[in-house]
Amino acid sequence: MLLNFAIFSPNTSSDPLAMRQSPSLYPADRLTDMQSILAAWADLETAYEIEREQIEQWSGSEAMKQQLLADLEDRHQARRALFQEQWEKLNGRSNAAGSLGTVLA
Repeated sequence: MLLNFAIFSPNTSSDPLAMRQSPSLYPADRLTDMQSILAAWADLETAYEIEREQIEQWSGSEAMKQQLLADLEDRHQARRALFQEQWEKLNGRSNAAGSLGTVLA
C-alpha cells in the first residue's frame, strides 16, 4: 500500500506573506513568558542534577550523604513549586483563551 506523506510535511513556503498570515498558537508576549519560565526551570533541573551527582560522589558517610540528598530534594521541590505555580498561572490565562493545556507536570 502506498502512503502519501506529503499531507504531513511542514509548510515550507518561502512566501513571507503566507507566514505572517498563519495564526500563531500564542501571542508573542505570552510565548516569551513561557520560554522564560521553561528556560529557568531547565536551569533549575540541571543545577539540581549536578548537585545531586556531586553529593553521590562525595566520600563522606552514607548517612551524611542521605541527609544531604534529602535536604537537596526538599530545596529542589520548593524551588520547583515556584516554577510550577508560575506555569499554571500562565497556563490558566491560556486555558481561558482555548489553549492546548499544560505541558509540564
